[in-house]
Amino acid sequence: MRMSMVAKSFLVLSALLMATNSQAQEVLSGSDAAAMIKGRKQLSQTEVIELFSGKSIPWSSGGGYYSPDGSLKIIWKGKELPSGTWRVNEEGRDCMTSPKWWGDNEKCQGLWYFVGEDYFAYNNATDKGHLKLRSRIYDGDQTDRYK
Repeated sequence: MRMSMVAKSFLVLSALLMATNSQAQEVLSGSDAAAMIKGRKQLSQTEVIELFSGKSIPWSSGGGYYSPDGSLKIIWKGKELPSGTWRVNEEGRDCMTSPKWWGDNEKCQGLWYFVGEDYFAYNNATDKGHLKLRSRIYDGDQTDRYK
């Protein structure tokens, strides 16, 4: 069954409102995630680097500080984990290492889009997307917020 433009607009607006009223990131899957990015411009590698560098960004159960030197300070479930690294690949995906989670392996996340006032990461490999509110992307190391 195809969704009308009104239904899609309502879905996107609902997701934005729900994310605004929630501390956790809004997670969308399947057609909902695809609807969020339809017609949106994917951010370039340079734009994603500018978005992340020198910023603290919340995750579902913590957050990280993306240092301009490529190091990543990780707070998860209130505890600081061993530092990792971050970079943005040519495709525009944010990639990170975490000794605690993946050893020396690198994990690359979703593609980034600008949606209204906020950013949306869509991972086409998992068909899931995460809405990250711009108002929750902080300048500098603000990882104490996640402890």
